[in-house]
Amino acid sequence: MRPAQFQMKQPKKFNPSLIAIGGISCLVAVCSVFFLGSLIFVGRNMLQERTAPSETLPLPDQLDEIESQVRALRGWQLDGEIDRNLLTAEELRAHLLTELEETYSPEEARDDTRSLAALGLLDAEFDLYSFYLDLYSETVLGLYDPEDDAIFILNNSEDFDVTARSTYAHEYQHALQDQRYDVEALGFSEEGWKTDPERAAAIQALIEGEATFLEVQWIQANLNRSEFGLLVAESAAGPGDLISNAPQWLQDDFYFPYEKGFDFVERLYADGGWEALNEVYAQPPISTEMILHPEKYIAGDLPLEIPEFELSDALSEGWEEIDRSQLGEWWTLLVLREHISEDEATEAAAGWGGNSYVAYFNESDLATVMVSHWAWDSAQEADEFFAAFRAYGDNRFGTPQTTQGNRICWNAETINCLLFTLNESLWVLAPDSNMLERVLVHLNF
Repeated sequence: MRPAQFQMKQPKKFNPSLIAIGGISCLVAVCSVFFLGSLIFVGRNMLQERTAPSETLPLPDQLDEIESQVRALRGWQLDGEIDRNLLTAEELRAHLLTELEETYSPEEARDDTRSLAALGLLDAEFDLYSFYLDLYSETVLGLYDPEDDAIFILNNSEDFDVTARSTYAHEYQHALQDQRYDVEALGFSEEGWKTDPERAAAIQALIEGEATFLEVQWIQANLNRSEFGLLVAESAAGPGDLISNAPQWLQDDFYFPYEKGFDFVERLYADGGWEALNEVYAQPPISTEMILHPEKYIAGDLPLEIPEFELSDALSEGWEEIDRSQLGEWWTLLVLREHISEDEATEAAAGWGGNSYVAYFNESDLATVMVSHWAWDSAQEADEFFAAFRAYGDNRFGTPQTTQGNRICWNAETINCLLFTLNESLWVLAPDSNMLERVLVHLNF
C-alpha cells in the first residue's frame, strides 16, 4: 500500500504496503458504475443458493477457509504462515497513520503540492498532508504489509461480515503474490517509486488489478444470494465525502491501479487464463501506457529513454529541486483533461513514447520552474499533442503572447512555453521571461 498506492503524483516516498479501499478493495465503493456492473453480472450467474455461510464457523476457521478458497482459485500455495489482524476503525487508522508519519513528511507533501500546482492540478495552498491523514479514516478497509508478512482488516462488527471476508480474500491474494514473485523486487517499492515511477505504477496496477479480479471470482464462487445482496447494498452506498468531493483527477488516479489494472488483467486472462498472468510476472508491464493499452504490452512497445534535465547550473542561489519524475500516458492525460475535453486529452496522450519531468522551487520568491520533456511515437502523434496542448494553454493561461518558430508561449501569472520538434515536445514553466530564457539556453532544445 501507499497513500501513494493511490498514486497521487506519487507521494513517491510513501510505499509500505498494499491496501483495499472503500469496499471490495476500491471498486465496490468508488468505481461504482464499473464495479456494480461487474457485481450485477456476477449476480446473474449465481443461480444456485448456497447454504451454511462461512460466518457460522469460528473466526480462525473462517480465515483458514477463505485462504483455502483463494489458493484453489489462483492455483498457488503459501509457504508458512502470515500474521492476521482484525482491527476496529480506530485501530486500523492508527496503524496507517503511523506508517504515513514514518515514511512521508509534511515537508514532502508540501513539495508535492507545489509540483502539482505547477501542473495545474492543485491550488498551491492545498493541505495535501492533512488530506492524506483524513482519507485513511474514510477509505481503507484493509492492507497487506510485505515487510512484516501481515494482513490488517477492518472489522467493526461482532461477526466477520461479508465486506471483511471479501477484503480478506483480496489481501490474502497479495500475500500469495508477494511470496511467489516478491513485489518489491518487481519494482513496487520505495526505491522503485523514486527511480522508475512509471514501472512502479504499472506493477501496482498489475498486482491490484489481479487481486481485484480474483476477488470478483471469489465472490462468485463463495457468496450466497443474501451475502451477495449485502455486498451490493454496501457498494451502492458509495464512497465517503472526502474522496467524493476531491478533484476528479485525484479520484480517478486514486483508483487507477484497481480499475485500469482490473481491465489489464481481465484482457490477459481472457487470452490465456491464470497461466497467461503467471507469464506476465516474468516480464511485467513497465509503463501506464501498457496498462491502458494491453495490446502495447503484448506487442512489447517499450517506453523511450528520455534524458533527465539538471537545471541547477542555470538557476541562481535559492532554488531547490522538489520533484523529479515521469509524466506517463496516464498523468499526461490527467493534466490535459483539466482544461480540454476527456476525448481530446485521451487521444493526445495516447501517442506517448516517453517523458522526463523536473520541478524546482525558490522559497524566498515563492516561484517555480518546471520542465516536462515528451517523446511521441510519431510526428503525427506529436502534432496531435501540440494541438491539444495549445487548446489546453489557451484555456488555462489565456491567449498566447508569442508564437515564433517552434515555440508558443503564454504569459499569465507564470510564463509557459511549449517547444516542439518532429516528434518531441518540451513544456517549460518559469516565473518571468528572464528565467525562461536562462532555462531555454541551458536546455538547448
